Amino acid sequence: MTAVRLNCRVASLAIGLALFAYLPAFAQAPPIPPPPPDPAPLPLDGVPIAAEPPPAPPPAPNASEPVSKPAAEAFSSLGGFGAGPGGGIGALLSPTIGNMPVRASLGFYWFPSEPVKYQSTSLAEYREDFSISAPVWQDNRNEWSISAGVHSDEFHTSAILPNTLQAFPDDLIDVRFGTAYRHEFDNDWIAGIGGSFGSASDQPFHSVNELTGSLNAFLRVPSFDRDAWLFTISYSTNSQINIPIPGVAYLWIPSDYFQAVIGFPFASANYMPTDDLTLSVSYALLTTVHARATYRLAPPLRVYAAFDWDNESYFRVGREDDRDRFFYYEKRLSAGVLYTLGPNVNFDFSAGYAFNRYFFEGQTLSDDHNNRIDVGDGPYLAAKLQFRY
Repeated sequence: MTAVRLNCRVASLAIGLALFAYLPAFAQAPPIPPPPPDPAPLPLDGVPIAAEPPPAPPPAPNASEPVSKPAAEAFSSLGGFGAGPGGGIGALLSPTIGNMPVRASLGFYWFPSEPVKYQSTSLAEYREDFSISAPVWQDNRNEWSISAGVHSDEFHTSAILPNTLQAFPDDLIDVRFGTAYRHEFDNDWIAGIGGSFGSASDQPFHSVNELTGSLNAFLRVPSFDRDAWLFTISYSTNSQINIPIPGVAYLWIPSDYFQAVIGFPFASANYMPTDDLTLSVSYALLTTVHARATYRLAPPLRVYAAFDWDNESYFRVGREDDRDRFFYYEKRLSAGVLYTLGPNVNFDFSAGYAFNRYFFEGQTLSDDHNNRIDVGDGPYLAAKLQFRY
């Protein structure tokens, strides 16, 4: 059984790496005339892929991606497909059509052994993330993209699930493949639809009961010079709320130094009190929160402090009810360094403190007493490479 899990994990990573090698060249066809350069909007989360230019005059209506990265993360969490850049509803909300680059990221996280509450054992975790997105076809009015991602958690523990007396999983793996399409109408409205397919389990693709899927749709209606109304609907078989969720929000950009997405079931804000300091925060139902303060020390070097509240869910093979999912909740405080290695590459290294870490098995948050495993608080290390072509 361990060999099967290992083979699934290796195969998933191999698929991701193959896509990473193949898609950059594929995405170049068909070529389209480059649009005129747009004034720079707010940084996506205070972490641009290259050195940040000086503040610019207000951008044109088609300015490049004024929606903040925290907003995109919030939308992605609703769709259950956070496959990094390009995944989820957030990737559908940019006002620029036909200029999508290839994006990829590769991250590693290490959580040392911490005691398991009520059991005479400990738990250590090693986490890997790979994601990639790329355009398949695009022009000035249409954009079709594909994306893929692999999230892997490897555990070292002898913990036992207390209610069913089963061994704690050795691995939890989430494999996702997605696609999205956007179209801009003559009145500058933009509509889009996206979906994903995959498997999230300790044995991905073991059976139909471990498969996952999501579907997202949106309409972006411009308002005034740079604002917009955002209408969305999302559904995922593996989100905290796995029923269709309608949404409405207003993208407000009163200046080059502040922007906000105000609405339900998501919200975000970016603020630049100075040219070197960026503050960002985002929220999505039910318990997805990201906050970060980023300071530029020099054009290629930034430092940041962050708070993250995340959750994951998997369909564990051997569960008593096929509708149950194995949930993981975690909060993190971190400090890190971002270094621009070149015009297309960022390196992110951070250290932090993880707390309120626990697992449980059930259908809703009210089942958090079933097969519950509480893990002690403790430090962790993380590193990530981000690419854009």
